[in-house]
Parts: sequence; C-alpha cells; structure tokens
Amino acid sequence: MKKKALLFDLFFTLIVPKYTKGANEYDLLSISENRWNEITAHEGLYKKRASGKNLDPESILEELVGLTSVKASESMIRDLVDIRIKRFKRAVEDVEPEVIETLEVLKNRGYKLAIVSNADSIDVMHWQTSPLAGLFDETIFSYEVGCLKPDPMIYQTALERLGCKPDECIFIGDGGSDELRGAKTLGMTTLLTRHFINRYEEGHDYHAYIDMCISRTKDLLTIL
Repeated sequence: MKKKALLFDLFFTLIVPKYTKGANEYDLLSISENRWNEITAHEGLYKKRASGKNLDPESILEELVGLTSVKASESMIRDLVDIRIKRFKRAVEDVEPEVIETLEVLKNRGYKLAIVSNADSIDVMHWQTSPLAGLFDETIFSYEVGCLKPDPMIYQTALERLGCKPDECIFIGDGGSDELRGAKTLGMTTLLTRHFINRYEEGHDYHAYIDMCISRTKDLLTIL
C-alpha cells in the first residue's frame, strides 16, 4: 500500500536543543550537565509538564530545582526560565538545511507531514518561528493533547487530523520514549533515524518494532 503520511518525532529526530558553553541551566545552578539531564528526565515531573498538567515556566523550573540542593531565589528561577526558553528557541529556529530540504522534497512529492512530539510548554514556545512550522500539515504536542508517546491516543489524534489509517503512515523517530513500539503496535510502518543520536547499541533486539533504519535524514529520499 502506498503511504500517504509521514509522522515525525521532533527532538533528536529533526532538531537538537544544544547547550551553549558557559550559559546553561546547570552552570547557573553549579551542578554538572549529567546531573541536570537526570533531573530534567525525572519521570514524574516530566510526565506532569509534558502532559500539560504544569504549563507555567517558572513553576516548571521551581519543581526541577527542587530536586537539587540549591536554594534558588525568585530572580534565579526567572534567569533559569530565560536560559531554557532561549535554548529551545535556538533549537526550533536553527534547523540543519539537510532536514529542511528533505522535508520540502517529501512535501512536494505529496506526502502529508505531521509532528508527534512529547513536549512541554517551554520546549515549543517558539515553534511558530521555526522554519519547520510551515512544512507540517499537523503538529501534535503532548502538552496540548494531554498524553505522551507511546500512549496510542497521541498517535490516533494525529491519524484523525490527517484523515489517514495506520497502515497508510510511516512513523519516523530516534526511538526515545518507546515511540517506535507505540507506532508499530498501532499498525504503522516504523523508521528509526540515527541522524542526531544512536539510542540502540549494536546487537540490541529492536527489530520486532522497527521496519527501516536510516543514518541521515536525506536518506528518506531514496527509500520513500
């Protein structure tokens, strides 16, 4: 069956929220980058903000700082919010040309394009200023719909908006949040991209829920 739609993860699939030397949240808190990454990945707090249960940027940072031993003032919290907002703004605006060009070609070939991303209110605050925004027919962000990948509901929301069935779609992602298994279970074709990150070590048994694999985003143009 010819595929009608391509559903993309966002972070580490199309863009990366890179840190800037000497001007990061963890620098202000005087903790290590690894420790900060552990804190931001805290399952309970992540699900809370990424499901839309906490939309306030200052409250989000207060809760994260609460997992450290730092006694942050209101001004420090505001500075942390500002740093984080700017970092994710850079991420959505500074997109690799290869990614943009590939998506433009796919769109011109007639594919419907959608973003299906676990994201909180800070992560995509500046989405509308991204060069990616105009390329997608639909954007489904978890904090807006109240559920996260791999919950079937977030994929089903995308399918309903696109007017497509699961077997008419390919889900493309780096594999975080068990997203590929979720898409495969629903009946989509799945494609793992290693353009920005390789989450799977050699020999890892993930073949049961991954149909295809690419090393670069532009490789999509040769296999689709």
